Parts: sequence; structure tokens; C-alpha cells
Amino acid sequence: MRKCKKCIVTLHLYYLSIYIYGRSMKNINNNSKKNDNDTKYTILQRSIFLIINVLLAIVMILGNKAVFTNLKFKYPIALTTIHYIVTWIGVESLRRLEFYKQVPYSRMPLNDFDIAACIALAVVGVPLNNLSLRLNGVGTYQLLKLLVTPGICILNYMILKELISLKRSIILVLVCVGIAIATMNDLELRLYGLVVALIFVPVAAIYKVQFKRVLIKFDMLSVLHRVYPPSIVIMIVLSLLFDPPGLIMTYEYTFSKVIQIIISGVLACGISLSSFHIVYIFSPLTHQILGLLKVSLTILGGWLIFSKEITQYQMLGSLIAVGGISWYTYETMLEKGMLQNNQVSSLAPQRKDERV
Repeated sequence: MRKCKKCIVTLHLYYLSIYIYGRSMKNINNNSKKNDNDTKYTILQRSIFLIINVLLAIVMILGNKAVFTNLKFKYPIALTTIHYIVTWIGVESLRRLEFYKQVPYSRMPLNDFDIAACIALAVVGVPLNNLSLRLNGVGTYQLLKLLVTPGICILNYMILKELISLKRSIILVLVCVGIAIATMNDLELRLYGLVVALIFVPVAAIYKVQFKRVLIKFDMLSVLHRVYPPSIVIMIVLSLLFDPPGLIMTYEYTFSKVIQIIISGVLACGISLSSFHIVYIFSPLTHQILGLLKVSLTILGGWLIFSKEITQYQMLGSLIAVGGISWYTYETMLEKGMLQNNQVSSLAPQRKDERV
């Protein structure tokens, strides 16, 4: 009986979160109609998106690691498939509740190059991320993800024609040094895990920049609604082919394990919606820097909240990273004029010579 109650509570929280998210987005879209059809996000709204994403991502990383280790669910592609299914159900719920209007298939067909590229990257990128997390320690996983940062900077210039100022480039180097210092104490180098992580790095950079490119043309929820169904079908096939054997026949499923896996899917739904919003409102680079902030806060949070022992290097690196990210945020807002104007347009396509 208690297990059934937990399941019902989880489902209610999931749909309540989807409803609140949908209402919030609908209110923003309604307000945008009064401003020349240009959505305006205040600094408060932007800050809320960032905070929610940070909190969800920290819980998500720890939760996925727990699924792989504690539950011994060593099927990264299958886990990603479950995440996609739960996320698509959430987006479909928003469509049925009329919180957004789906872009017609004629305007966004699956054979469109950009949409097909998003499907391919969704099929490859996220499973590689989960596989890297499963094969590497959390510290190694985070350290190797640092390499995504210069990749995004290069692709931003090559594909989106967006530049980052020299001052912010130097601050980014400082942030990366801080993260490297903070995580090098938790390194577990394994050859297979290292190979997977190095394959993941360029894919992750292309994934974020390509979705940004598509989100300039179409709304985020329509893109996810169109991209995820074919991705799910492909992922099911890939899971059967490449995941370790035993997913269906030998893995010992219990009610508790199923609930925890579903909860990880609910968290994935939240992180997907908030992450794509950040890529859309800000930039792929902002989302990547936010990921670096999560690393530092995870280390400092473990020390402050759970009295977890950390080394002097971890403390120093985390403080350098947090300070650098704060400085980077200030410089970005200063360059964009956001400190003088609380509302900045986010839906209008950026000029090609505009800095990110």
C-alpha cells in the first residue's frame, strides 16, 4: 500500500510540475504579445531558470550515478530512452493542455536537415554522456567535460558567427583551472571510460550549438515534441543491440527500483526543459558554464550540508570556479547592457556580429 502511495505521489508531483511550467510559459508568451511579439524575460525570470537548472542537474547527476551503482542498472541507453519517454509525455501533456501550439509537420518535417541532425545528436549525445558517467568516477566525468567549453566557443564562431570577448575568454580559462583543481582529487582513469568521454566531448559541443541553431527558428517545445519520438524508437533498437545483456530477462526489477528509475526520468524531464530554455534564452556557452558551477556547488554543498571532508585543493578550486563564474556573469551582463535594462529580448534572432 505504501509503495502504491509513493507511486501516486510521484505521478501527481510530475504532472503538477508540468502544469506549473506550462502556466508560467503561457503567461510569458501572453505578455510577449504586448511587446511587439518579442518575449521579454526579466533578470528575475532568467535567474529562476538558472537556479532551477543548477539544482535539478546536481540531483540528476547524483541520481543517475545511484541508479547505475546502487540499483546496478547498467543500461545507459535504456535509461536515456526512459528519460526521453518521460520528457515526451510531459511535452505532450503541455500540448494537450494547450499551453503551446505545435509547429505543423509541413514547416518542421523530419527530413529537414536541422531536425534530422537534432535527432541524430539526441540519439548519440545523451547516451554517451550517461555511458561516460557510468564508466568514470564523478570527478573524472566532470573534468573531461571541461573540454566541451573550448569546443562550444569554436563552434559558436563557426556556425552561429558569435564571438566571446578576450576578457571573458580569460575568465573562462580561470574557471576551468578552478574546476580542474577541484576535481583532480577524485580521478579514476579507465581506458574505456576515457575513450567514451573523449568521443562525447565534440558530440556534446555540436549538440548544444545545433539545438541553439534550431531554436532560433522554432519554439523549444515543438522541437522536442518532433525530435523525441523517432529518437525513442532508434534508442530502443540501440539499447537491445549495445546495452549489456539482461535488461529484459535477468535484471531483478522491484517496485522500489522501478519507482527510482521513473523518478530519474521525471528529473530528466525537468532538466531537459530547463536546459533547452537556457540554451534558447542565453547561449550554449552559458549552459556549459552553468555545468561548471554545478560541479563547484556539489563539492561545497557536500562540505556545508553533509559535513563531507574535502581537501584544500577541492576548496580552493571550487572557490576559484564560483568566483570566476560570478565575474563572468557580471561581465556578460555588462557587455549586453542587462544591468541598465532589466528586460532583454530573447526570442529575436541575434545579429551575427553580436557577442555571446
